[in-house]
Amino acid sequence: DTDSKTVKAADTDKKDLKVGLILSGSISDKSWNYTAYQGLKLIEKEGAEVFYQENVAIADCADSIRTYAEAGINLIYISSDSYQDVVAENASNYPDVTFIIINGGEQGENYYSVQISDEEQGFLMGVIAAYASDAEKAGFVGGMEITPIINGNKGFEQGVKYVNPDVQISSAMTGDFLDVTAAKEQTVAFADAGVDVVAPMADDASIGVIEGAEGSGIYSIGSGDGQKDKGPDSMLAAVNKDTSVAYLASYKQYLEDTD
Repeated sequence: DTDSKTVKAADTDKKDLKVGLILSGSISDKSWNYTAYQGLKLIEKEGAEVFYQENVAIADCADSIRTYAEAGINLIYISSDSYQDVVAENASNYPDVTFIIINGGEQGENYYSVQISDEEQGFLMGVIAAYASDAEKAGFVGGMEITPIINGNKGFEQGVKYVNPDVQISSAMTGDFLDVTAAKEQTVAFADAGVDVVAPMADDASIGVIEGAEGSGIYSIGSGDGQKDKGPDSMLAAVNKDTSVAYLASYKQYLEDTD
């Protein structure tokens, strides 16, 4: 489910469009960055030449933007609102480039935001957790404490309480989308405290949550396609947030605005 503001594109020959993607994690995370990459592939099928950069730190985002702009990229997708301030500070330097921030909350002359319903994914995870928890204790492990993950956590809490108000909820943010070890350790700590089902929303680090649940003998709920093999004995289901839909929809709107 997406809700996008109007995306205005500069005049560009559609036959020569170049689209770049800046990712906060790896395209192999089977979650947020994986579906972002799938969206880029859908854009490629529309005829654009596509490029991507993985594991871009916030401190390096401005350099990535400059590299793309100097290479003639017309449209740059920013995969996370954690880069939003960087885009706001730098977009005006590249007036011929259009930027789309996934899960951003701001827009300017040449940058726009597309919202993903993270709270809906969290809600479904919470519903599953509440039904599965025999101990009436459920856990949520997030990555960075940014708006999308906070919304996902709130959705998780609402989903749990919708099914069973008596379930106790433990929530934690590791502060990192790449630190698999930290996510695993947090999950083990939850298990030691009696939590018997846990759900991640932490991109690459979600794998640590699943592995922690697997090793602790508790249930896990996946946050992306393909995570099942990391928790064959623990994973109840995966609630896949397919962000590729947002990429393709916003790209088609970009094309319409070049007419």
